[in-house]
Amino acid sequence: MTSEVIELVNRFSAVSDEDVEAYTNAQNVQFTRDVAPIWGICPNVTFRPGASKPSPNAIPAWLSDTLDVDGALGYHDEDKGVPYIKVANVDGYDWRTTASHECLELKGDQPANVWALGPKGSSMVAYELCDPVEGDSYEINGIPMSNFVLPAWFDPQAPAGSRFDFLGKLSKPFTMSAGGYLIVWTVRGQPTEQFGAHVREIAPNLHVHFGPDVSEKRREGIVSKYKKTGRRAPK
Repeated sequence: MTSEVIELVNRFSAVSDEDVEAYTNAQNVQFTRDVAPIWGICPNVTFRPGASKPSPNAIPAWLSDTLDVDGALGYHDEDKGVPYIKVANVDGYDWRTTASHECLELKGDQPANVWALGPKGSSMVAYELCDPVEGDSYEINGIPMSNFVLPAWFDPQAPAGSRFDFLGKLSKPFTMSAGGYLIVWTVRGQPTEQFGAHVREIAPNLHVHFGPDVSEKRREGIVSKYKKTGRRAPK
């Protein structure tokens, strides 16, 4: 298991340090109780008031009223190999679910360039732990946390009866719940697989596939997020 530190820095104007600290405690429970036994991922999540600077060697998770990406709720990325997280406080969305989403995905695919061979071998699917079930959450200590997919979700030959996500909403690999989405790279220009009702192009042969419950506004934010983070196609 990993022992890295993710440190939340509260720059929200309308969220108290006490509320951020309560989320931090719930996030640690999610990692230790729910995620680590399945994925072997267990960073220590800590908290600093907004006036403080992140601790040396900690991965900063910046909590801000707005982001530098139009419409994005949050994202994780690297700056010259140094990882970080950014989370916004957007009306209509709970920042705590977004923070949980980004913390889990940072540890699942820190450089944002890991891919899994998709169904039928004609595509590659981004190794993101929360995107396919983004619309689903559950509570820890009364705090909403993101659902996440399990290893069998990335296995096109997963045996019958496998569990594909933590909440048990999915029944097959490479599927998504109604509010989820997938990042898909189509191998050698093959036709894209239609996973949902809406598909948007990020770059040549690189697409976002949306579930039917993802609004147009949210779709724009997701596309902007992945253009910003520079999700790279496999070589």
